[in-house]
Amino acid sequence: MLCVFRTVKYYFKIEVKFERQVSDTDELQHTTAQFYVPPMISASDPLDIHSVISSFQNSIEVFTSRGSGWNVSQTLQLSLFMGVFRPTAGSSFIKTPPEIAKKRAIVNPRNFDNNCFQYSISAALHPLTINARRCSIYIKYLSELDMTGIETPVSLSSIPKFESQNPSISVNVSVYKKNDLIPVYTLKFLNERPHHINLLLLSNGDMFHYTLIKSLSRFVSGRTKHKTKAFVCPYCLHPFAYEHCLKNHLPKCSRHPAQTIEYPKVGDNILKF
Repeated sequence: MLCVFRTVKYYFKIEVKFERQVSDTDELQHTTAQFYVPPMISASDPLDIHSVISSFQNSIEVFTSRGSGWNVSQTLQLSLFMGVFRPTAGSSFIKTPPEIAKKRAIVNPRNFDNNCFQYSISAALHPLTINARRCSIYIKYLSELDMTGIETPVSLSSIPKFESQNPSISVNVSVYKKNDLIPVYTLKFLNERPHHINLLLLSNGDMFHYTLIKSLSRFVSGRTKHKTKAFVCPYCLHPFAYEHCLKNHLPKCSRHPAQTIEYPKVGDNILKF
């Protein structure tokens, strides 16, 4: 079963004509400007047109209050842009791709509901050595998670709310593309919480599914020649051979959003000048 989020995402654009009088002459200068209301999402709530108007008025006031002397002379156009918005969210079971399965680094909950996020979190908090994929084992632990106000399946945009309601847990989410692991949501509580959980978001068309990465070191082992455990940065997923190297790296890397290291292809890796 696949639960689909289908809400409406919309934004407004207004085009306004301004005029001002040139000093010491009767000549009028004209210009136009466009202003936007930031994109909004609404599933069933009525449109708050007063808020839209207020936003436009504030934008225009900022434009005219800079000492430029421009005054509004005409509203040329008001446009509304709408579209169906479906945020990325995990749902029912997706089979593990062979190239990931051979790494033996993830736990893929075999769920047939939309609770793969909750099962993956529970699998991290209550690790098992056998039958780790069986969701029935984790049902008794789901009540430990505060999911108040969080829709299921859980979207990426809901993870900050989950972290705020579950103060002992921080979450990292990555995807697997082009035979590489790429972070799409990184933890906001570096070394502040006892449970840091790495999730892998699998996809199949419009369907998404959370799984637990039980060993980041094993998952990215192909990036290093070392055969021992690696210490992996949760922000750029670069493996370090020594823990002190990772600790020195983290303060600088954590300042930046999710990122991935991409090396040039053979043949394109030569600089000429």
